[in-house]
Amino acid sequence: MSRDTKLKKLNIYIMESTKWLTISCGEVIFKVTLRPKRFVVHLLHHTCTCRLWDLTGVPCVLACAAIISMKRRREDFVHQYFTWEYFFRAYEYEINPMSSIAFPPKADSVLIQAPLLRRPPGRPKNRDTSLR
Repeated sequence: MSRDTKLKKLNIYIMESTKWLTISCGEVIFKVTLRPKRFVVHLLHHTCTCRLWDLTGVPCVLACAAIISMKRRREDFVHQYFTWEYFFRAYEYEINPMSSIAFPPKADSVLIQAPLLRRPPGRPKNRDTSLR
């Protein structure tokens, strides 16, 4: 997903976050509630107990509610991976072409043989004659 898509998602989260009540439990820890649900958001560690922020790198609705209550920029809390700098870093090295699978490289090794079949140990199972 591009950064623009992530920012659009953030804008949707901002709209939804107005329903939630945020209570500051310190400078960076917030309790975010919408009865009967209650979550804890830690802005310094970029974590939320709903775990969505941990999984996506983008602040969830709950984190957006906490960010708004602190009057901070929401873009500052998106993971660095979604910046242009990291995008260009990921693609700065050239990608070497690969040969087609239609022409695999020839191997000089010995051809692998299938294992020998042998009768399994124990008495053979009875075959159901009603199926014949």
